[in-house]
Parts: sequence; structure tokens; C-alpha cells
Amino acid sequence: MLKATLKELENFDIYVAHNGQYFDKAMLTSWALKYNQPVHLRFAKFIDPVLLARRHMRLSRNSLAKLLEFFGIQDQKTAIRWEHWMQAAFNGNRKSLDYIVDHCVKDVDLLEQAYEKTKRLVKGIDEKGSSY
Repeated sequence: MLKATLKELENFDIYVAHNGQYFDKAMLTSWALKYNQPVHLRFAKFIDPVLLARRHMRLSRNSLAKLLEFFGIQDQKTAIRWEHWMQAAFNGNRKSLDYIVDHCVKDVDLLEQAYEKTKRLVKGIDEKGSSY
């Protein structure tokens, strides 16, 4: 799964991920190193709305949910209970897997809406991120 994910990500020049600069990028780079896979994400360009919010806005929190609320975006982020992950991973529970897939699709849509609002704060993008 890691190899396929990293291969797919090679198709893009810039990534948009909420907290992606410090979580997703680091997590995938760690696993790539562990399993001797390419570490191109280490040098990738990210637009990270959480970093843009931290640096250029003053909110009580910088979570995607709070950013959406601040911008008045009506759609709300869903939560995934741990039991869904466990049921999907260990029991192949289709209902839990469908719930997780639905959550992820909605999450990407919500991220896109937050990105549309925060992208005007991007001055430049390099491997350090987009928040400066």
C-alpha cells in the first residue's frame, strides 16, 4: 500500500494537506525510509492551510473544523470512531470501511473549501511549506 501511495503521489508537483507539512509528509517519509522507498515527499512542496492559519490568522484553534467554522462553511467535518478503524482493519467490516471512505471523501471536499479561502495567503511555495 505504501509503495502504491508513494508512486501515485509522484504524479503531483504541489500537495495541499491540512497539517500535511508536519504530519502527512513526515509520516510517509518515515515509512518510506523504513521500507527503503523513495523519499521524494521530503523535498515536496506543500500548501498547508493549518500553517497559513497559524502564521497569518488568529483563531482559537487551527483545526480544519475550526477553520471551516470561521469561514462560515456550512459543511461540517465528520469524526471517525476508533471502532470503525478496528472493524475495517481487523474484521473487514464493510459498513465501517464504507463509513471511512465516505469520511475521507468529505474530508477532501472540506479541505478544498478551506484551501479556496486560505490560498490567497500563499506568497511562495518551497520544501519548507507555504506559510511565509
